[in-house]
Amino acid sequence: MPPELLTPDTATPAAPSKRTQVAEQLRQAMLSGALLPGTRLIEREICALTQASRPLVREAILQLEMEGFVYSKPNRGSVVATLTAEEAANIYQVRGVLEGLAARNFIVLASAAERAGLREAMDLLRARIEAADVPGQLAAINLFYDRLLAGCGNATLAETLRLMHGRISRLRATSIKSPGRIHQSHQEMLAIVAAIEANDEDAAWRACVRHMEITASVALKVISRMQPQAASGVRR
Repeated sequence: MPPELLTPDTATPAAPSKRTQVAEQLRQAMLSGALLPGTRLIEREICALTQASRPLVREAILQLEMEGFVYSKPNRGSVVATLTAEEAANIYQVRGVLEGLAARNFIVLASAAERAGLREAMDLLRARIEAADVPGQLAAINLFYDRLLAGCGNATLAETLRLMHGRISRLRATSIKSPGRIHQSHQEMLAIVAAIEANDEDAAWRACVRHMEITASVALKVISRMQPQAASGVRR
C-alpha cells in the first residue's frame, strides 16, 4: 500500500476517537479510488501509515465491514469490497424510499431558510453544468442532499442515507458523465424541489423514487461495462 494513499490526519485533533479517524481515512481512500475494489488491507501497513495500534486498525476495518466497504476473504484477510449490480440496485431502491421519507419530513419540519437552501443548491448545480465543471456538479449534488437531510428532522434517517451515498459515490462520479445524464438528473432534482415548495408530500415522495429509479438504470449500465460479472449479480 503506497504511503501517499493514507497519511496521519493531524488536521482534526478533535476527532471522537482514533478508531473513527482511521476508519474515515480508509473510507475516503476507497471513495476517492486510492484503494480500489479487491485491494487487500494489510494491518501492519495501515498501522504504520496512520500511526494507530493494530487493535484500533482492526476495529476500524470491522466498522467498514459492517458498512459494506470491506469484506473478509478466506486466506486473504480484509479486502475492499466490489459493488455488484445486485447490491447497487438494492441500495438505489432503498435510497429512493428513504429519500422520499426525508422529503416528506422536510416539507413538515424545514424552515424557510432551509427550503431556500435547496433552491440555491439547484441554482449552483445549473451553473456548474453550464461551466462543464464535473467536480463542481458533484459538490452541488452533495450540497443538495446535505441540506435535504439537515432539514428532515431525523438523525437516524440522515446517517443511514449518508452511508448509502458513500457506498455509491464512486459510481455516481462515473455515471454522471454519461451523455445527457447530468441535465436529466438536474431536472429530476428540480421536480423534487418543486414538490417540496408546493408542500405536496406525495409528489415529493414520487419524485425521489423516480429519480432513484432512473439513476439506478444509468448506474447499472456503468457497472455492466466496468464489471461484466457483476452485471448479472454474481458475487466474487
